[in-house]
Amino acid sequence: MEEKFYKVLGDCTEYAHRGCWDRRVPENSVTAIWRAVEKGLGLEIDVHLTADGGLVIFHDHTLYRMCGVKGVVEETATAELTKLSLKGNHAEKIPTLQEILKVVDGRVPILLELKCRGNATALAEKLVEVMSGYDGKYMYIGFDEEGAKYFKDRDYTVALSCFFPKTPTLDFKPDALLCNIRGVPKSAEKLAKYPPFISWTVVNGRQRKKSQKSCIATIYNTKHFDF
Repeated sequence: MEEKFYKVLGDCTEYAHRGCWDRRVPENSVTAIWRAVEKGLGLEIDVHLTADGGLVIFHDHTLYRMCGVKGVVEETATAELTKLSLKGNHAEKIPTLQEILKVVDGRVPILLELKCRGNATALAEKLVEVMSGYDGKYMYIGFDEEGAKYFKDRDYTVALSCFFPKTPTLDFKPDALLCNIRGVPKSAEKLAKYPPFISWTVVNGRQRKKSQKSCIATIYNTKHFDF
């Protein structure tokens, strides 16, 4: 399975969690994405399906934390969402997936996390439609088993997310587990029981060493590191 991972994403093993963001550059913003690309880091970004069938890059299902307004992403039209300013920099708006793909332009691989709200299949179908025209490296990730199975059934490489791994009871086998760094097993014996691990979200040197030893890729909160 490691070979399949590297075939899809190449030799990039370091990824920026929601881009390279800080207090002045919002997470999942165009500037945060651009910063990561400039540093040669892969990207982990969050994708939602909007009320009118668009795709936007945003982490939460609700808008209040990052935009200061009430509302649910999946219940809001794309045009309304892309007018909203992001916390930390009012010049930054919620971007569409298509905007971000133009910024990245195939220069670094992307981990696309499905943010599902009872709409996993619809989101997956729209992602396949949009990404089929993208000339770059990418892989689908997410907590939603329905979404992960959709991609596996169509022979896409997929990582299933978890906080702590458990014995799989799925009717499909993910190519990797995207796991919180605290949940990644330490021993080789335990690691061997699972698909390869991708860790998130690494914030210090100790966690970095653990991830580099035990995982095929690492997702960083980049404000804690000097890349």
